Amino acid sequence: MTKERKNKKAIWKKRIFFSLTIFLVLVVFAASFFGKRGWLEIRKTQKKKAALLHQIKIMQERRDKLIKEIETLKNYPEAYEKEAREKLWLMKPGEKVLVEEGPLPTQKKREEGVSSNQKKNIKKYQ
Repeated sequence: MTKERKNKKAIWKKRIFFSLTIFLVLVVFAASFFGKRGWLEIRKTQKKKAALLHQIKIMQERRDKLIKEIETLKNYPEAYEKEAREKLWLMKPGEKVLVEEGPLPTQKKREEGVSSNQKKNIKKYQ
């Protein structure tokens, strides 16, 4: 073999080696970015984690509020009456309820749980 042929073979080997190296680097980069455990998947998982932690925080606050309400109802019998009056619009026998004219911000919420007889009583006194 001549020197020129050896040089051409060496150049081709270097080119092939360089091309394969670049190809492998690109494959590894693409896999690390788009793969199953790639950067994009990690970002999605982090966002889901943050949303779930926020939801857990809200649920814990709600649980704490309900626990306080349960303790209040256990320790103070007057709390039953207060809850019945506020949420169910119940009243004692012979008691009259006065309702101001015009819708109150909380009235719509309260009317959802009011029976038809109670609505009639409320309208009588308006």
